[in-house]
Amino acid sequence: MRTRYGIAALVLLVGTGASAQMMDPAADGFAGPFCYLAKPSAMLGGVGAGRVTQVTWDGALYTGEAELCIVTGDPPRPVAVRVKRLGGGYVPLVHYSWLEGDVKLSVSAFAVALSQGADPANFVRLRMERLGDSGRAASIGIGLRHSGGDHRAAALQRREFSPASTYAFDRGCAAIGGRAVCVLPSLPAPSRRYAVAGEPYTGPFPGTQFPVGPTTATLLALWDLGQSKELSLNLQMPWTPLPMDAPQPVEALRKAGYDGPADQVARAWGEELARGMRILLPESKPLETYQASLAYLLMSTDIPKEGRPHLRYPLWNRALQMAEAAPVVEALDRSGRHDLARGILEDWLEQQQASGALSPDGRMDAHCLATRTIASHIWLLGDRAWAEKVYPKLKSAADWVMEAVGSAGPPGSPTWWQAQDALGATAEVATLVGKPEDAAALRSRREEVSKATEGALGDQPLPAEVAPAVVALNRGLPDSPEPGLAAPPTDRVAELCRSLRLTCAEGLATEAGLLSPTAAANLAQLHALRGEQEQAIRDLYAVLVHTGSCQEGFAGGVRPWAERDSGEDLTPDPRFAAAYVGLLRDLLIREQRGELHLFSAFSPEWLQPGKMVGVVNAPTSFGLVTAALQIEKGGATMVMGADWHAPPSR
Repeated sequence: MRTRYGIAALVLLVGTGASAQMMDPAADGFAGPFCYLAKPSAMLGGVGAGRVTQVTWDGALYTGEAELCIVTGDPPRPVAVRVKRLGGGYVPLVHYSWLEGDVKLSVSAFAVALSQGADPANFVRLRMERLGDSGRAASIGIGLRHSGGDHRAAALQRREFSPASTYAFDRGCAAIGGRAVCVLPSLPAPSRRYAVAGEPYTGPFPGTQFPVGPTTATLLALWDLGQSKELSLNLQMPWTPLPMDAPQPVEALRKAGYDGPADQVARAWGEELARGMRILLPESKPLETYQASLAYLLMSTDIPKEGRPHLRYPLWNRALQMAEAAPVVEALDRSGRHDLARGILEDWLEQQQASGALSPDGRMDAHCLATRTIASHIWLLGDRAWAEKVYPKLKSAADWVMEAVGSAGPPGSPTWWQAQDALGATAEVATLVGKPEDAAALRSRREEVSKATEGALGDQPLPAEVAPAVVALNRGLPDSPEPGLAAPPTDRVAELCRSLRLTCAEGLATEAGLLSPTAAANLAQLHALRGEQEQAIRDLYAVLVHTGSCQEGFAGGVRPWAERDSGEDLTPDPRFAAAYVGLLRDLLIREQRGELHLFSAFSPEWLQPGKMVGVVNAPTSFGLVTAALQIEKGGATMVMGADWHAPPSR
């Protein structure tokens, strides 16, 4: 990211006002991609698999059963490489490297299941390459431990540490408790093997012998480069360790090698990310962050063999709550993953309570977000048949809002704004399915809520928490009435932008004093709604500069001007990924109260002659749209095609 705005955002990170705990900017260096978080993590996995491996901040692979750490040197020591890259900038194939003198050492890893329904395995390639003629000694290898502890996804843990476990190199594997945790290459044999650092391996041993603790690296195997110019080693780490008394699965992993499965993963992810909406941008960082965010969202989608998909926070090993899941569903839907979105929405509708509440715990905010997301899905597809099928449940959900809003906090609170959005969105669906009386009643109730909210606020500015609802209200749906009935007046939106801007630190909006890329995304969308293109782009780059080198982002929990640490909120966070997908999409194509807006905000980096900006097969509330802008010297040429199901007013 070398644009004028990107560099300005980066300067914010090393400016004045830093606290005594601020991470030393010198740790970032000037070579390679920038990584904001001090201890970021990435993920390996597949679409909808529900099983992921954490790539830890220091470069280990943690499955919840065990951890594979990379070691080097004599005596061996674990490496700690913070900056990593994804394959092609966005495919979940992680790569990192470092130099020891004139020897380049590198690690590449990805995860894939060799057969349908099988648990995945992590495929790892270790490589050493001599770049000069110094003859320097170099080595690379692996070690096993229960967990490195520091910034590990503790919720992934599937097995308790037992100090009595037996550790062994057995039939070409590193095994713990009689199960293969790592399949070693057949050739060459390791140059050195250790039970633990400093203790040569002489045979199987119990963990109590040395003793072994949860963070102790055991079964270290190292390969020396010697006088060779290069050495490559392929290893496999099954997500669930394999019993040593059933050798066939172990041999299948070893025979699979590395290159074949790597090509399979790259091809599968390439095909998946090419379906649905595609974005054309001449700048790599914003585009790769969009593509990687989609990949992280797809890894957060658990698609069982039977039943409907649901959303998880993989590294927390828990389901996303409805309020968290609704923006993720909308991001999947607006990127063209309608099948996944519909499966999740149908599950919500099936679980609807007799009262009409969609949220299992009766939370108004979650219920309103879910109601809006269902209505948005209907309009994105123009699917009247499905709308008629689910309308009774959607109407019941809106009736619940009409009854419950009065007890959902004081007028003017965020839930009242969300209620307006839910009622208005349901009214649009009522119109679509030929229920004009319902639509009129819903709009009338929405207007009552709007007036009560405005009256309660008086001269007070909008609270910052209502920004997502304001974005949604301004977006509207094709049948929305004239602006102003439910959307806040323009002066209110201007006040909201100013108040959010006052919270900014490091160029990023904050919530409760902590950096919030999701709030910054909302702020950028508000500026785009107001036609303030430059500020929207500045906010886009502020969001990007707070991501990692694997395009991973956090949703909150980071103190400004401090240690750049999200603590237990490990990356990649699906809430960030959803916010970023929505932001970039809305800057390029968005709905606004019955109008279609193309290319609302442009970076100067994208406006160089010969470059192209566009969207292909972009779902909108009006239909499927393809539009591209070819930048030329002194102007631009736009081409556009659309398949309307509800043409925009303009």
